[in-house]
Amino acid sequence: MNTVDPGLIALLILAPIIFSIIVLFYIAHKYTEHFESLLPNCTYVTGNKKIFQHAGLLGKVMLYQRPRLINGLVGEQKRRGFR
Repeated sequence: MNTVDPGLIALLILAPIIFSIIVLFYIAHKYTEHFESLLPNCTYVTGNKKIFQHAGLLGKVMLYQRPRLINGLVGEQKRRGFR
């Protein structure tokens, strides 16, 4: 019988998750201002900037993730025929 170390399984599961979180933080830190500058008159963007301006890097991540999540859900709904 083959025995696999549980630490190896945990590493194979957690390593991609940690890598994606690091990439998410990098993209949020580097490109949030650029994405916001493309929509200067949008009240959604200006309102969110006011809400999350004191949250630091975590606030940038939340600002970046919310539209990304909404766009992903809309794409999923279109693919399944709900929209």
